[in-house]
Amino acid sequence: MKQYFRLILLLATCAAALSSSAKAQDSEPRDSTVQEVIAACDSTDPVRTEQCDREFAATLVAAAMEADSPPPDKQVCLPDFQDGDAIMVAFKKDMLSWLRMHPEVQSQSFTEGSFKAFQALYVCKK
Repeated sequence: MKQYFRLILLLATCAAALSSSAKAQDSEPRDSTVQEVIAACDSTDPVRTEQCDREFAATLVAAAMEADSPPPDKQVCLPDFQDGDAIMVAFKKDMLSWLRMHPEVQSQSFTEGSFKAFQALYVCKK
């Protein structure tokens, strides 16, 4: 039950972040590279920082789903936070640090690079 409460809290926080900056687009958006997202996160431009927040909110939702049903050989777990905002801040900080320290993923799509970061950072402790 606690696990489902965490997931609902997490999804609600991410949905709020995604909906606050959602805009209609005529074409399918392309996946940004890790380097582009890092640059957006480092920017002082509000439009760019919204892009950063959207990318990490979407990644956090995907990470939560992965953590709830991981493949048997890759057990991943998110930290146990009670506050949805706290998990978003910590997740973004941890992920950005890892992505900055791994230049080999910076030319990859953000989806691919962030998944590698997630798998490296959030291995379940046995």
